[in-house]
Amino acid sequence: MIFKETLPLNVPTNLKSLWQALWERVENPALFLAALKSFVIVEKKTDAIYRRLHFPEQIVRDIVRWENEKWLCFDVIPSGKSISGNLKIEILGDEQNGFSICFTYQILDHSSENAHLESYIQSAYHHANLDQMKRLEQLCQTPN
Repeated sequence: MIFKETLPLNVPTNLKSLWQALWERVENPALFLAALKSFVIVEKKTDAIYRRLHFPEQIVRDIVRWENEKWLCFDVIPSGKSISGNLKIEILGDEQNGFSICFTYQILDHSSENAHLESYIQSAYHHANLDQMKRLEQLCQTPN
């Protein structure tokens, strides 16, 4: 399943401030993930960051990749309780015309038994995106 949604950023900002706000999702994910209890950066490389995210019912391991000031990608490493998938967050637009954020979720679970959940999952992603946009707008308005 792939779910893609683009939302406008409703505050004026520059690319550097927007990227710094997005980068908070990597280094301070609790600002964006309400259920997150704690997290650990396991390893930092020049092209990837490996993390362990501790939620009440499970631990999720992911790999964060990026292209500076363009996009972030969060790849979930499959485990017993979590299915494989990823989220790409891409910056669109420019300072003059305004920015938008494109969220692309890809779930790599191909089982037909979960097909009936697709609309529920897409609704959850949409609401998560709205929450993330609010947080990004708040961070973009915070003086550095």
